[in-house]
Amino acid sequence: GGLVEQIAELRQKGYEVILVTSGAVGCGRMHLRKQALLSSNFRDQLTSGSTSPVVSTGYNSACASAGQLGLMSLYETLFSQYDVGISQFLVTS
Repeated sequence: GGLVEQIAELRQKGYEVILVTSGAVGCGRMHLRKQALLSSNFRDQLTSGSTSPVVSTGYNSACASAGQLGLMSLYETLFSQYDVGISQFLVTS
C-alpha cells in the first residue's frame, strides 16, 4: 500500500507515527511557476522564450511559504480518508 495506507495501518495497531517531509519547497516552486505563467501575458511568453522564474536570494523561502498550505491541504485530504488527524510543526535552522 501507499504511505498514507501504511501510516493508517500503524495507527490502528496503536503506534504513534511522525511523518517528516520537506516537500513544501517543491510544491511552492510549482505553485509560483504556475502563477508567474498565468500572470504574464502571452506576448511576453512568446518573446522571452523562458518559463523559469527569476531566482532571488529569498526564492526558496518564498517557495516554502507558498507550498506549505498546499502540502498540508493535501495531507489533510489524504489522511482524512482513513480518519487520521494531522498537525504540523516547522523546524528551522
